[in-house]
Amino acid sequence: MVGQKSGFSLRWHYPNQVQNKKGNQQKVQILDVRPFDSSSAFLEFEFTTHNIPLDILDKNSEELNQNLPVYVFCQSGKKSLLAVEKLNSLGFEAYQIEGGIAEILEVFE
Repeated sequence: MVGQKSGFSLRWHYPNQVQNKKGNQQKVQILDVRPFDSSSAFLEFEFTTHNIPLDILDKNSEELNQNLPVYVFCQSGKKSLLAVEKLNSLGFEAYQIEGGIAEILEVFE
């Protein structure tokens, strides 16, 4: 899905759309860009999951598989938006998970 955010195009998905990919057993990566101390509620998905805070994403993007889509979330959506922009500029197929961690927990529980 392509949405309009802040005057530019951004690829984003609602949490239930990512949940559907899980049900279809599509291979994707989930990236939590919250700081390590904020990610105690880090979700254990049946996907490849990563916790790389936004402030170190540049140095640690090699932890991600560039051949799989990356679905990014944070607390509210602001940092994940920046992370998606960064990852797309590095050649990843990255999407923002709309709504932040609260909405994701609601869908994936």
